[in-house]
Formats: sequence, C-alpha cells, structure tokens
Amino acid sequence: MRAHSINYLRRDGRPKGHLVSVGFWVFNAPRPLLLCRLLGHKAVIDGVGDPSVERRRRGLLSRWVCCDRCGERPEPQGYLNPFAPWHRIGLRYRGRFNGTLPDRDKTTRAHTELVAERQYSPPGPWPRKLTGELGGQLVIGGAVPSVGFGVKVGHGGSEETLACHLHLGKLGALYLHTERFGTWWQRRLNPVGYHSRVIEVEVDTERLRWRLWVRRDESSASTPKWMDGSVRINPFDLTLGPKRYAYENVGDPVTATVRLPHGDDHQVTLQLQRVLFGRKRWRKRQSWAADWDARPGIDTKPHGGAIWGSGVKITDSSGRRDHADPYHEHQWVLEACAAIAVQITGMRTRSGYHPFPTERTDA
Repeated sequence: MRAHSINYLRRDGRPKGHLVSVGFWVFNAPRPLLLCRLLGHKAVIDGVGDPSVERRRRGLLSRWVCCDRCGERPEPQGYLNPFAPWHRIGLRYRGRFNGTLPDRDKTTRAHTELVAERQYSPPGPWPRKLTGELGGQLVIGGAVPSVGFGVKVGHGGSEETLACHLHLGKLGALYLHTERFGTWWQRRLNPVGYHSRVIEVEVDTERLRWRLWVRRDESSASTPKWMDGSVRINPFDLTLGPKRYAYENVGDPVTATVRLPHGDDHQVTLQLQRVLFGRKRWRKRQSWAADWDARPGIDTKPHGGAIWGSGVKITDSSGRRDHADPYHEHQWVLEACAAIAVQITGMRTRSGYHPFPTERTDA
C-alpha cells in the first residue's frame, strides 16, 4: 500500500479564487472482504448482450465469471458459451476452474485466439490479493456560487466504483471516489448495463436542480421531471419574470463590404437590431447590435471551416443616430464592418490561418 498527493495549483497555476487544490490517492489498499475471505468467493455469471435479441450476432455477446460480493474476476475471467441457458447473467456458476495461475502475456494471447475461433474456456483461479484504490480532491475557495452534493454508483466496467462530492459555493468543495471498494453495493444497486447512476442536488441564486438515480452521461426526454429537473427559486424571477433578451429589427437590411487585414473582401448583409434585456414586468435595458450574414461563408481555418454569420455589438451613439440626417445615415454600418473584421481576424489568428501566405525570401 502506498499514498500519493499532488498540488494542482503548483502544477497548473492558480485559478480565480482558489486557495487550495490538492489531490490524494491510496493505492493497493487491502479490501476488508470478510465473507469472501471466510466463505470463499460467490461465483456468478456476468457479461453483456441478450441472446434472445442477438441470436445471430454472436460477436456482441460475452459471458464470464465474477464474484457476486466483491466483483473480483478470476485470472483469466473465462470465455463461456453465451447461448447456454445455464449461463444467464446473475446465475450461480457451478462449472470448473483452472487450478494454476497463468502467465499474463500467454493468457491474453490465448484468450484472444479463443475468442477469434469462437471457442470457450473455463475461468482461472481467483486472485490472491484483493486490493483497491481510494482517492479524492480538496478545493478551498473558488468562483462557483452553487451549493450541492452528489453520489455516483458506477457500473461493472466503471473506473470509479463509488464517488461523491460536496460543493459549498465559494468556500470550496470535496471530491471522493473508490476503485473496487464498494463493489457489493454496486452489484446490488446497478448490476446491469454500462451506465453509471447518479443522485445530485444543487442550488444557486437562480434555480434548484436535481437528478435522482438517472444515467450519468445520458439525458432522455422520456425521463420524468421528478427524476431530472429544476425549478426557479429566485423571488424576482417568480414575481417579475426571468431576465431575457428581445431583438427588434430596425430599418431594412443593408449590403456592405467587409475588408479583412489579410487582403480579402467579402459581401455581407447587415440588419440593425434594438436589443432589450430585462424582466417581463420591469424596466428593460436597451442596447444595439448588428446581425450579419455572409454567403457562402468566410474561411477561418486552414483545412476547411468557415463562418456564415453572427452578430456584433453596436455603440449607442451609432444605433441612435437620426437616419434622416444624410451625414449620419448608415453610420452603424461602418462600425459593424469594423467589428466583423476584428471578429474574423481573431478566429483566423487562433487557428493559424492566413488566406494568402507570403513567400519567405532570405536577404
């Protein structure tokens, strides 16, 4: 057994508001499996795929042996006939075991050959050392204002068997996880499939969110709201309505030319918009923007990739000009074209793209 720790602030720099960010692990920690040590492992059938559905797609089916209490697998785990009725997932395995410890390299090569030839092999002996890992991270400070907690129950192939976290807003957070520890709970709570399950509750200044025993990395419209949903708790949102943006077109679209510093020109269509931001039953803040569209797009990346349109901000002085004045007519167009040139130049700089590369000449 050995321990290890790392200071993320020293390695990656100090994010805003973080005072402490330390990760820690304990490797090869002995697992206190009293029943398995006294009574022996409880061998059951494990695997993936349903023979009734994948009858003709044998490659998607697999069966092996594991312990129903601690989740350990023999070495090798075996390759059983997935179509045998006594090899249903969860049934006790009463077949034979190989009595010798195999060479890992030869066993892996032999197992691959058996799978390729569709041959079956019994499981090997149980491992003598039952160990696991514990780990976590402690964060003090931060910029996340939410408060909440969460618990994760992994699946049979998950790297983290159990995990949990606690957020205390800007005070900090604590993350903990286990590898192999808690397999008995995992096999009781989430024994089938390869989707981790989570229970999470989080609250901030705007909403209360929850996820109750839902799949961690999958969101489905069929999931009921009581399992995965949120409600507004901000009293201003409940009484005056949430803050939203509203866009109102002003005038007719205008065609203009955007000249980029790389030397290429592009025709764009501009539409002046009045932007209102605020609550439904309260005064709103007004600003101006220009929505632009360019067909068939403006290249921004070396190996393909273009932008077809977007929006840029317009200053109030340009947006509020009296368009009856010929001097100030379409003054916002010049500002929009300049802002579009800055926007696209930034994209090209980040991707390292130059539409007309210059040849280097040595003096």
